[in-house]
Amino acid sequence: MLEQVAPPSGTSEKKRGRFSVIFLICLIISTLLWLFVKLSREYTVSYEYHVTCCDVPSGKTIDQLSDSTLVLSFKGKGFGFLAPQFLNKNRSVDISIKQLYKTKGSVETTQFTQNELTDYLKERGELSSSFVSVVEPSILFVYVK
Repeated sequence: MLEQVAPPSGTSEKKRGRFSVIFLICLIISTLLWLFVKLSREYTVSYEYHVTCCDVPSGKTIDQLSDSTLVLSFKGKGFGFLAPQFLNKNRSVDISIKQLYKTKGSVETTQFTQNELTDYLKERGELSSSFVSVVEPSILFVYVK
């Protein structure tokens, strides 16, 4: 009679181990390729920035600030949004009151429209080149005379 010969011990375990290693390598490569494709697309994202007032005219104090945060829109490749300036949760932007000063009646007020703020922030160049616009419509500062 013919006897069935068993394969040498450990051969099937070696094949399974090789298969697992090859599978993991292919999984890692495919994940990296997927991530590369996702991050190479162009995105538009919005971030909140805390408003800090600077260059307040002498003898004046800020009585009321209508909004302490601005929502700013940025457009760029996904890789650009991995920069530290976007990952930081404590983002702030300085607004110079002297540069945007207006007088109205007996109470001195300074009102910035969305377009004025967008132009101002683009001129200053503090934000990245991917900055697009201010999402919020306006911000109002009121001074005590």
